[in-house]
Amino acid sequence: MSGLGERLQAKAALLGERATREMYEDPFWQARFGARGREQAEKDSQFHLSYLLQALAAQDPAVFENYARWLQTLLVSRGMCSRHIDENFARLAQAIEDEIEGPEAALEVLRAGREALLYPEGPARELQRLAEPLADRTLEVVTSRQPSWFSLVVTHASMAAFESAAQAEQTRFRRDVLDHIAYLADALHAGRAELFADHAVWMQDFQSRRQAPPRRVEETLLALDECLGLTAPSAEGETNPTPRAARGTSIAPAKTAGSGSVPPPARASLRPARKRPSLSPPPDAPVPVPATAELCAASRQLIERALERLAQQRASSAGPSGAPPAVGGQQQ
Repeated sequence: MSGLGERLQAKAALLGERATREMYEDPFWQARFGARGREQAEKDSQFHLSYLLQALAAQDPAVFENYARWLQTLLVSRGMCSRHIDENFARLAQAIEDEIEGPEAALEVLRAGREALLYPEGPARELQRLAEPLADRTLEVVTSRQPSWFSLVVTHASMAAFESAAQAEQTRFRRDVLDHIAYLADALHAGRAELFADHAVWMQDFQSRRQAPPRRVEETLLALDECLGLTAPSAEGETNPTPRAARGTSIAPAKTAGSGSVPPPARASLRPARKRPSLSPPPDAPVPVPATAELCAASRQLIERALERLAQQRASSAGPSGAPPAVGGQQQ
């Protein structure tokens, strides 16, 4: 065994424990997977290190890449998403960089494993590539429509403390959006709409227990759908990003004088039919993230399924007066 392998093996328990502990500092993990999930995560970290050592011994990153793809298939079917695995690899890499001397070869293998979590070409791969800008755009739209979500009525010692709390809430919201996108990509790849819908339903219950605004998940999914912009062909045959019309708002595709851009066809609204207060239009820039028609259609179908499940959950949990009862307990 190489010197790096020996150093990794000597600190394997410490490295695995640190990666898991840091992940479980986020309340999501305890609520979603519980104590049993944490115990399994610690075991999984040791498996990660075992395959990392094998890849280093063989001087072949493909050993770890194949393990990463196998693990992705297994854990996605059990309620996790690809982003959760990527986060675990990233935290393990940071622990190794901090704790191990000369870690470069190990970090390169872990980087290759994270890259292996990207799906082959298709809508799922495209969505994974768009995840960061799509999450940013969704955050901008929701912030403009629901500013109260990020400025809860609490007492702060100073304006700086208030701004810090609002920024922290925006960071949490963006992280939730990235999870939604990851579950959506996994569902697209597997051809299993329930993977995305199940996560949306669980998140709605989780948010309710944390006293989040009602229908937060539904509003988020609607904004996410609107922020996937269709790349429509121009009159000259070129492709230009054309924003999807934002349902229920005054936003419209950007127009350029003299351009031959073709607006996207009108689409049925995903918003509930009930009366609701008018929403402030989101900012004009940046425009929705351009995506292919195939991804837009496939993602919209899964988002519709999830919204239907959320509506069914709300109807089944409503009391005799139509108001939802108090939510208690934790869903594992």
